[in-house]
Amino acid sequence: MKKLLIILSFSLLMAQDIATYYKIDIEAIKISLNFSKKKLNCLKNDCPLKELYNIDEQRQKKIEKLYAKYNTTPSKQIGFYTNHKKEAIKYYEHNETLQKLYQNLQEERELINNQIKTLMENKNETSN
Repeated sequence: MKKLLIILSFSLLMAQDIATYYKIDIEAIKISLNFSKKKLNCLKNDCPLKELYNIDEQRQKKIEKLYAKYNTTPSKQIGFYTNHKKEAIKYYEHNETLQKLYQNLQEERELINNQIKTLMENKNETSN
C-alpha cells in the first residue's frame, strides 16, 4: 500500500511539473507574441531601426523575468522536456484545451511574423 501511495504521489508530482512546463512555455510564447505585435505596430508606423532593437531587448528581459519567476532557465526547460518527453507528449495528447491553445498561438504567431516579414522586406526595398 505504501509503495502504491509513493507511485501515485510521484505521478501527481510529475503531472504538476509537466503542467508547469507547459504553463511556462505558453507564457513565454504569449510574451513573444505581445512584443511581436509591438514590433508590427512599430513597423507600420515607420519607426527607426533602433526602436525595433529596443523592442527585441525588452522582450528578452521580460522572458528572462518569466524564467526567474519559476526559478528556471530556457536550458532547464529543454532539459526537463528531454528527460520527460514521453510523459509530456502523453499530457499534451490528453489535453484538448492545451492543443487548441498551442494551435491558436501558432496561427497568431505565423500571421504576425508574416506581416513583419512583409513590412521588413518593403522597408529594405525602399531603403535601397
